[in-house]
Amino acid sequence: MSQPRSDQILAIDAVRFLCALLVVAHHYAAMLPIVAPMWAGEVALPRDWAGWSWAGWIGVELFFVVSGYVIAISAEQGAAGSFLRRRALRLVPAAWLCASITSVVALAAGIFAWPVVLARWSASIVFDPFVKQADPSSWTLGIEVSFYGLVALALYCGGRRRAVEAIGAGLAIISAVWWLSRATGLVPAVESKMLDLLLVTHGAFFAIGIALWTIRAGITPLRMLTLGVGLVAGTIEIVSQAHFMATGLTLPAGPALPLGIFAAGVCAIAAAGALQAPLARWIGSGPLKIAGLATYPLYLIHQQAGFVVILWLTQHGVEGHLAMLGTAALALCVAIAIVRWAEPPLRRWLAARIDALSRRGSGRDTLPSASLPAG
Repeated sequence: MSQPRSDQILAIDAVRFLCALLVVAHHYAAMLPIVAPMWAGEVALPRDWAGWSWAGWIGVELFFVVSGYVIAISAEQGAAGSFLRRRALRLVPAAWLCASITSVVALAAGIFAWPVVLARWSASIVFDPFVKQADPSSWTLGIEVSFYGLVALALYCGGRRRAVEAIGAGLAIISAVWWLSRATGLVPAVESKMLDLLLVTHGAFFAIGIALWTIRAGITPLRMLTLGVGLVAGTIEIVSQAHFMATGLTLPAGPALPLGIFAAGVCAIAAAGALQAPLARWIGSGPLKIAGLATYPLYLIHQQAGFVVILWLTQHGVEGHLAMLGTAALALCVAIAIVRWAEPPLRRWLAARIDALSRRGSGRDTLPSASLPAG
């Protein structure tokens, strides 16, 4: 097996990819059978996989943990300008490509009028978090961008590890106060885009990721506080989300499954160093690198376009389970094609534009990319 590059963390690639598969399973096997009648009333999709796939939404929370972990690494390597450049080159090309593909599929399927498709495509291109974008899964991008902006601000003010650690502690405490207040009834259970963008609702997960990375350099009271408070807040959020999801999907399910998956994911991230050699030996760095890179476009392209393909297949006689599996395989193939062939030239073009605007060159980004659900 090929040896991983010094900047490749194999456990992160593996967790990232498995999280994407969890989200795909949730949308295809648990959510689509519920919403299918609104798209194609005559189609009845099987729901027998919903008993386990319903918990796949936990992949998004784990994405945020991975993002906190990876951004903590990236923030140690440069100033605010180079940090933002790297994030833009990771985030933008795949988002543009996936939004364009999804928009073409939506137009071809006739599910929206062209002005609606154009408006959603435009919102995706400029990362407008307040407008519906081409794919519903893009809701996490605004949260990621907010986190990047906060880290960039800390770097601009001259901070590195200490500043990022302070961000992690602050996010953990703010999220804990919010979720404890909700759990005790001090504040109403409301959904708010602004609370999401201010990292109040999901900030604890970024904090957990930051703590898991910084603890590798040694245990300190601040790092343990961040991890402990973040886990408390994250647990309350997962329990709340599990109730919301189970109710919406009309399933008699509790939080045990998503909590178990989350705990396993956090443990894998915490053990990333110890898992490096076994994963290199058992799987190899090459396949895991492709899987990790394909996670972001797979997440962005699978939902709306995938729903169209599954419904089209079932309308043309393909059995429902096979339609779901075949569409998941197709989405993965498209994501790999984007990573291998479509994204690199677009990234080079964007890098040239950024460097021209800044009037100075910058080194190639060799650091691990942040995972987005919203990866």
